[in-house]
Amino acid sequence: MDIGAIYFTILATREELNLRAVIVGPGDQRLYRELADKLGISNKVLFTGFVDEDTKIGAIDASIALTLPSLSNYVEAYSLAITEAWAREKPVIASATGEIPYRVKHMINGLVVPPRDPKALAEAIKILIQDRGLGEKLGEIGKSGVITWSNVVDMLLKIYGEVFNASKG
Repeated sequence: MDIGAIYFTILATREELNLRAVIVGPGDQRLYRELADKLGISNKVLFTGFVDEDTKIGAIDASIALTLPSLSNYVEAYSLAITEAWAREKPVIASATGEIPYRVKHMINGLVVPPRDPKALAEAIKILIQDRGLGEKLGEIGKSGVITWSNVVDMLLKIYGEVFNASKG
């Protein structure tokens, strides 16, 4: 679990958002649970630990957005979580670290916030809570960039068609 989850936990203390943070993933959660207890927000934070694929998809589907408040340039060399969220047409809110700014384009297919800035993360979440249409648009655009087997087949058929037509002429 990325230490950035701590920032989402801190974010959950913001009462005006009135949300419940669901932090999905394996790892030692003691530090996170202690922080939530210390801040008096343990009732606003759910730590799932490792979950199976169906549960993960259900969590994505039930969410407003995927938040990825990463802090390390090395941890996020390529985030599969971003692709999984976009595949489910969910917007992504992520920190500008590692490869993330190359994939997540602010106000195009997601929202990008400065790392280590829980206030900016809270504002981004607030934007998507207040403007569900924007979240849907960002999720749709994100999905259009996800490479699926169907996309691969379509690309191959197009290439084969071009090669076939070129060989006839």
